[in-house]
Amino acid sequence: MSNATHDDGSCYKDGCMEVWADNYDTLATTDDSTCYREGCMYETMLNFDSLATRDLQACTGETSFVSDAIQEALDSLANNHNAELDSLETAHSNQVTALEGDVASLEADVDSLSVLEGDLRIGLDSLYQVNGTQSDSIDTLNNRIEDSQILEISE
Repeated sequence: MSNATHDDGSCYKDGCMEVWADNYDTLATTDDSTCYREGCMYETMLNFDSLATRDLQACTGETSFVSDAIQEALDSLANNHNAELDSLETAHSNQVTALEGDVASLEADVDSLSVLEGDLRIGLDSLYQVNGTQSDSIDTLNNRIEDSQILEISE
């Protein structure tokens, strides 16, 4: 063993030279690529260590956030769902509008039938008077109308 009195550059010590590593060697002069850091390597866990190179299998806690890929998938599903809801709401609105139009048309038909019914009653009253008897029943008048093939009423 000799005692060196001056540094001629031939002295070296292999070891880990990264300060973040668990095996950091303050005396190392040459990095031997053996640096490591033990910790949780799952970024969704609460004790995630972004510098860890060896997983201790000791991750703890609930997931702290949803991964970007999962969040993108959820957003896509939500957007598709919202688009489908908008489409269904539009179709429903169109159906309601169409049904309202149908109801209005039927109400107009009912009004027209009411007017025709009133006209028919006036015609029946006249028929009673022409016939000259009050004993004729609606059934008799219906039969006469059927025989004439004009119209059948029922009461």
